[in-house]
Amino acid sequence: MNKENKIEQLHEQAMDLCEGGFFARREKDDAKAVDFFKKAFEFEKQAALLMEDDHDCEPTRGVLFRSAGWIAIDAGFLDEAEEMVLKGLQGKNLHNEIHDELKEVLEEIIKIKTT
Repeated sequence: MNKENKIEQLHEQAMDLCEGGFFARREKDDAKAVDFFKKAFEFEKQAALLMEDDHDCEPTRGVLFRSAGWIAIDAGFLDEAEEMVLKGLQGKNLHNEIHDELKEVLEEIIKIKTT
């Protein structure tokens, strides 16, 4: 399997697990939701890290790191969320919109950590 297919497969697995997490959250089963998000984060993190040095692949690279950051927040992994966002912000060809969205994730992390 080539790298692009692996990234797509990992991302799809993460999104499927996130769906389960959102459904569990709607059903008020927070523990189950967090379990889904923890598993989803592992897949999305792997996908993002496979693109870490692919600075010519923006906006996909930044989108994966942003997504990994949000999923990590949902999983309760604030330090990992921050790590993903900071890696995303290191993109050399980062689009302004993705830069702003990564900053939003970082602001949410700070807000959660300070409350």
